[in-house]
Amino acid sequence: MLCHRADGAGGHGVGAPLTSVKDLASAIETVTAGRNSMPSFSATLTRDQIRDVSGYVVAVLARPAR
Repeated sequence: MLCHRADGAGGHGVGAPLTSVKDLASAIETVTAGRNSMPSFSATLTRDQIRDVSGYVVAVLARPAR
């Protein structure tokens, strides 16, 4: 999460915020294929790892503030 910060907030010259990602399929597509300046991770991560990272983004980083 270095590019997006540990809390997923992004900004300040790092990656886009992840806090509003709600759709698992879209997160998987972005991690797999990349988007804008984010590279593809399809050659680096397994399909299961991509699913797990994407699930974390949707379930933990994009959850409503408490």
